[in-house]
Amino acid sequence: MSSDSKRIKICTLVSLIYGIVAAIMGAVFAATTSDATSWPVVGTGVLSAVVGVRGALIANVPSTIAKLVKLSVVVFVVQAVVALLALFQVGPQNVNDYVLPFSLMLISMIVTLVIAILSQQLNRKNLAK
Repeated sequence: MSSDSKRIKICTLVSLIYGIVAAIMGAVFAATTSDATSWPVVGTGVLSAVVGVRGALIANVPSTIAKLVKLSVVVFVVQAVVALLALFQVGPQNVNDYVLPFSLMLISMIVTLVIAILSQQLNRKNLAK
């Protein structure tokens, strides 16, 4: 396994663990409060976990890394839409009241974006060979 594949594998495992933690935290928010941002946190956490699971399997075979590029870009766009919908639901003027949920969603998006960038770089290297 190349160093690029190892880097992607580590990032996908981080995404898996973070996605599980974020989904659990979102479920706790939903059970304890009536926040409008509880379920979007669960959704973005689950999507991060999905990228983590699929990405860890795809990273084992560098020739199939194009699948991870597509998956991570699609998941990033969906996470961004979910976060924007949550933002519009609570109102931009009330974001300071929801710092933790929006931070959790933002971190999920950042991890997914890093995976997309790293997998795209490996895909370009594979295509150049």
